[in-house]
Amino acid sequence: MLFHKFKKYVLFSLVWSILLCQQAWGHPHDVLLVWGKEAEGRHNIYYSKRELQEWSEPKQLSFSDKPAILPTVAANAEDEIWVVWSVLNERGGSLKYRYYRNGEWASPEFIQTSTTSDTAPSVIVDGSGDAWLVWSGTDQTDDDIFVARWTNDEWSQPVKVNKDDQWPDILPRLNLEGSGRPMITWYGYDGSKYRTFFSIWTGTAWGPEQISHKSGGDLSDAQVEPVATDIVDIISGLPDSVTDLNQASIYLNRQGIPYTVRLQKK
Repeated sequence: MLFHKFKKYVLFSLVWSILLCQQAWGHPHDVLLVWGKEAEGRHNIYYSKRELQEWSEPKQLSFSDKPAILPTVAANAEDEIWVVWSVLNERGGSLKYRYYRNGEWASPEFIQTSTTSDTAPSVIVDGSGDAWLVWSGTDQTDDDIFVARWTNDEWSQPVKVNKDDQWPDILPRLNLEGSGRPMITWYGYDGSKYRTFFSIWTGTAWGPEQISHKSGGDLSDAQVEPVATDIVDIISGLPDSVTDLNQASIYLNRQGIPYTVRLQKK
């Protein structure tokens, strides 16, 4: 009898310990923050994660002599993280990234593109856990929108999303539309003014370029409200080392739906 009581006590203690650990640690990559800041005359990228309303100590991700700017971050349920940023150079910019898996960060790597200057990256993970990356690239004649997918531990060859014209296409963003498919929005010049354009992943290819008639054009109202609520709470407790909101992006997983949001000074 005493043995059975002891077994029940051990089992109860084990279950309670597991519950406490889950409450204490939660999901380690539900909220991630990346930002750029200047230190000792160099501008580099830093990273932190939020657990139990506390931010971890900042970890430096880039080690560049040239300015590293506009970072973006996303993660999946397998505890993989992608951080992408632009490195300014004489031609404009190059894309660089770091990949986290099995508790380790891989070394920073350049992303190979066919354009001479690349900037304004945006990365997101879709519902199946696949990472997507979009950016604005130029061949010194006009700016276009390119996208790549993480496949076989590397970024796929870039695919142009917008129509091939002579008007600039800039500042792309990746999000999930109402049914969970990746969606790219960007600003494009139509000959008289800048408009918001978008393209949606069909499952096999990117759909045709379309003009958005919604403000923002990238998230449904049902998605915007919960994300905005979380962002307001998170921003109120950002680390002191984030001195420029224009150089910061946040990833959060809200009820199983991943979002990546670039912060901005208002």
